[in-house]
Amino acid sequence: MGTEPSLNFHGAVTVGERGQIVIPAEVRRAFGIEAGEKLLILCHPADQSIIIVKADAMMRFLSKMQEAIQGASLETPAEEAEE
Repeated sequence: MGTEPSLNFHGAVTVGERGQIVIPAEVRRAFGIEAGEKLLILCHPADQSIIIVKADAMMRFLSKMQEAIQGASLETPAEEAEE
């Protein structure tokens, strides 16, 4: 694996007795994950999947979503055409 993250299989981890997992070093390097960094665990209950997301990346995403929502028109296309 190179230094660029991609959407493919990056290995398997084992859950330890205390519920901990180790993120492989090459994945930490590729995604810039450092010791002490906050990660969010998102769950999808329907298919028992989890997603691990860097907290700062999620905050940037939510900020962009908020900007997009604030800039969006609440009128329907028909209402906009009437003006």
